[in-house]
Amino acid sequence: MVNTPENFIPVFPVPTEEEINHLEEELQNKLNSIQNKIANKIPHHEDTGILVSVFANTILRISTFLFQKTGYFGLQKVYYADEGCVGCGTCEKICLSNKINIINDKPVWNREIPCMYCFACISYCPQNAIQAKRMRTRKKGRYHHPQIIAKDISNQKSYALRDSLSIKH
Repeated sequence: MVNTPENFIPVFPVPTEEEINHLEEELQNKLNSIQNKIANKIPHHEDTGILVSVFANTILRISTFLFQKTGYFGLQKVYYADEGCVGCGTCEKICLSNKINIINDKPVWNREIPCMYCFACISYCPQNAIQAKRMRTRKKGRYHHPQIIAKDISNQKSYALRDSLSIKH
């Protein structure tokens, strides 16, 4: 199992710089080990223990089902841009669901389009102006991997859209 920093800010606190550095160091060590096993065709099975297995195969699946069926208990209806929004359009460009449109220099979330809950709109807003009511996001920090910039997500989204259109024809 590989641990990475968490950016699901409605539930988890944003990791500190120290926590991120520690996770990154662990990750690099594990990746070196994984790379070695793949290169040398060494089989690997990580025993996570019975509790982790039960959690992953039962509780996590049930909670995921409930979150999807309830729209994360109405979370997709609570996004908004606060007074710090400058209408830059970053949120619209990186929204993987194509749910956000900039109208009159402010983001508007289309409630007819399901949200993917990636929180890219919150995490990549250069003004930290995107919020989610009831989630106290205004008081929470933001995290995204420092080597992934908003333009990378936007470009990837553009390629995916182009590829999906070419498949239909």
